[in-house]
Amino acid sequence: MRWLGFIALVWLSACQVSKKPDLAKLYQPHGTDHSNTPLVLIHGTMGSKLRHKVTGDELWPGKINQLIFSNYRQLANVIDPQHIKVMDHDIESYAIFDSYSGLSVYDEIIKTLTTYGGYQENTVAGQALPGRNLYVFHYDWRQDNVVNAGHLASFIEQVLAQHPEHQQLDVVAHSMGGLILRYYQRFGGLDVLPAIEQSVNSGLTEAAFTQHPQDHLIRHAIFLGTPQLGSVKSVARLQHGFDFNLRNVPVEVQVTMPSVYQLLPHPDSSWAVDEQGKALNLDVFDPHLWQQNQWSVYDPKVQERIIKDAETEESGQLQLRTLQRFFAAQLSRARAFWLSLSPQYDIDHEGYVIMGGDCDRTLNRLIVQDVEGRNIILDDIRMSDAYPTRASQKEWLYAPGDGQVSKASLLGQIHDPVTHQTLHTLRIRYPVFVCENHIKLTQNITFQDNLLHILLNE
Repeated sequence: MRWLGFIALVWLSACQVSKKPDLAKLYQPHGTDHSNTPLVLIHGTMGSKLRHKVTGDELWPGKINQLIFSNYRQLANVIDPQHIKVMDHDIESYAIFDSYSGLSVYDEIIKTLTTYGGYQENTVAGQALPGRNLYVFHYDWRQDNVVNAGHLASFIEQVLAQHPEHQQLDVVAHSMGGLILRYYQRFGGLDVLPAIEQSVNSGLTEAAFTQHPQDHLIRHAIFLGTPQLGSVKSVARLQHGFDFNLRNVPVEVQVTMPSVYQLLPHPDSSWAVDEQGKALNLDVFDPHLWQQNQWSVYDPKVQERIIKDAETEESGQLQLRTLQRFFAAQLSRARAFWLSLSPQYDIDHEGYVIMGGDCDRTLNRLIVQDVEGRNIILDDIRMSDAYPTRASQKEWLYAPGDGQVSKASLLGQIHDPVTHQTLHTLRIRYPVFVCENHIKLTQNITFQDNLLHILLNE
């Protein structure tokens, strides 16, 4: 009888775990009068497919052998050595990264919206469809977020032109797509970063420019897994490259992508600690920090590889100098990008809906060790007589999150390390937290349930 009781308990537990909302019953028959509001879905970094404009060959993610064997050097932007800017590129985004070789990315959220939410996929090249229209905004995620905010401004203008009966639309933005959306809400398609950079260099507290807020065009702004304070993993991407599948996308490719710099930890965040857990005042946007410590394009091994891979040593030296100048310029622009999203440039809005994961251990800081006057970022947690316990180090380095974005970054919260007072936060209407990792957030049933409720009933 004791065994029967145990089996019954296990069976009941399994039933409880397997419970999930019935989206069909909850949402297919429902929806308020305003639930036909057009919806725009914005993907995150690496979330669109890229192809060559002329040949049409898919470069990302490409064929299955690319996913296994390629280091994706073909994704590097070409930098103009004279103007130190990304040149007109022959690579374009042409579709959202829905699924690939059994890997689900955005196909499930689109299926949920169309199956249970009653949306129909549409494009800005056509005309409004009867009922609820879903538009997917895809963009080249390698490029500057402000440039893509300009593309978003044009896209939203075209969507609303197809729906003259609507003055607003809804937007759900995943990951880095949320940063593009926030910038758009404040400045539309304007590039205010040069003015902010100038104010910083002049020691002014505020840049002189006229804002161009577009928040009035958005009914619901829903952010999913957006790193509102950046991520320390971007430091590693610029220093060591990006490990994807079984390959490494090298440093010399990463440093050509402006968006990677704009995911660096927020200027006011405490991203580095020493071996004893004490916060270090290291300015991640200062190129001298990278140069003095031989990080990224200042690493002799990276420099040697850049020169070696060029056609001639002379062209390799030119490419190296160009990349280093571009690197410094992008750090400055990335600082300005984060300042553009700071409270001083906020606009009047009712508050954001923030959704994301808070159950996974997420890297939130890096240990930086002083070795003979040079800072070395440790790749992992190390133990020795000079180090505290591994458990203590985990407390310093990790925080609740989705494995990619910490809960604090999700909420845009910066706390004073001494007083623990909140120094920076977003204006939030309400948050929704789920137990899911960053890649699978769009597939999470709790997220889908809350999203459909907001879109169709609020």
